[in-house]
Amino acid sequence: RPPLNLLRQELAGTTIYLEILHKSTVHNGANGSSEETNGSSVESDQQEKLRSLAEGKLVSFCGNILKEASDLQPSNGETASADIHRVLDLRAPVIMKVLNGMCIMDAQIFKKHLREFYPLITKLICCDQVCVVLWR
Repeated sequence: RPPLNLLRQELAGTTIYLEILHKSTVHNGANGSSEETNGSSVESDQQEKLRSLAEGKLVSFCGNILKEASDLQPSNGETASADIHRVLDLRAPVIMKVLNGMCIMDAQIFKKHLREFYPLITKLICCDQVCVVLWR
């Protein structure tokens, strides 16, 4: 079992990383993030590259956390061991932080990557549902 201070640091690091990535993916065309060239507003290539890089990192990070969590879920015929439940309990704050972060993710980015997120989210939800149905 990892020390609690390590888990707190992981949660704090996840929070900061998500905030930075979310802020980096926001389009700020109205508040000085564009340059005037020949009377027309042109966004710099550097800012667009940063946005694109941040989007890739955000999607990858969220996907990895969800994949790790869904891989820990028992398959349809397996019984969940106490170790799996313990790990999921310890990782729950990080998983919830990522899911909440996905809720405030730019809608265009979420739609663009929904094909990647959908199977991971449904696997997380369905595994718990299967366990509940089997116990009834």
